[in-house]
Amino acid sequence: MNQTRQIGFISRQQYKPAPDCLERSEHQRIQRVIPNEPQLISHIRERLPPYWSLIVLRPELMTSFKEQVEAFEGLHVLIGAHGAGFANVLFMKAGTHLIEIFHGDRDASHRCYYNMCAWLGINYHSPGYFHEEVDPAKVWSALESVLH
Repeated sequence: MNQTRQIGFISRQQYKPAPDCLERSEHQRIQRVIPNEPQLISHIRERLPPYWSLIVLRPELMTSFKEQVEAFEGLHVLIGAHGAGFANVLFMKAGTHLIEIFHGDRDASHRCYYNMCAWLGINYHSPGYFHEEVDPAKVWSALESVLH
């Protein structure tokens, strides 16, 4: 019997500031939000072969360290835009995969997660840099190469 393999997608969304923090929150906006993220997620989900599932992760909403570790340690693939959420590759197993999307103000010269993956034995992939909307076909191509 085949066991479902999980793909995690780190979603980067703007925070909803508390009413007493509205002035300060304008300076703390999340960068590198993928404008077509819902379409990208749908594109991936529609093409997944049997025994693969995609879960959307929001590490900043996880309420405990245990929850965070458990969310990432069972992943076979992690996908998302370059950002602090990728520090969670520390909890992934050797032989798994990271697909890093460079977007907005970050490009491939920011190699910290590439280096982490090399040290941890995690396979690193990138579909490239996108200035605005991310091309779902390019992300799917990077993912498809690791699904078999």
